[in-house]
Amino acid sequence: MKTIEKADTIMGAATILNHYGIRTQMMKCVEELCELGVELTKAYIEDPGADVHKVLEELADVEIMITQMNMHFEVVGDEEVDIIIAYKVNRQLERIAGDTKVDTIDPGELEAAPEIEIDLTLTPIED
Repeated sequence: MKTIEKADTIMGAATILNHYGIRTQMMKCVEELCELGVELTKAYIEDPGADVHKVLEELADVEIMITQMNMHFEVVGDEEVDIIIAYKVNRQLERIAGDTKVDTIDPGELEAAPEIEIDLTLTPIED
């Protein structure tokens, strides 16, 4: 298998964004975020180590989409996002410091959702 350098991956993501356009890729980002949510939920309910590969695949898809969104919104290398991230992490740490109890849900208490098929096919939107 060919090894791809990080710079090649970023250039590839830019090419994909330019080819499909931002509106299509925004919806693709939403789709990938939802798919990650599904896999994380499955792992949480079934077994945290159930199928790590599927979670990793969805994480990779989301990373690609985040790279494209950063390109579009011109935040690649921008300190503003780092400042917001630091603020949000610090805010949550302060909340945790004030907590005396951490609420958790036992996965055994959750009922498994029935299997359903969802068509996630996207129809391209003209830019």
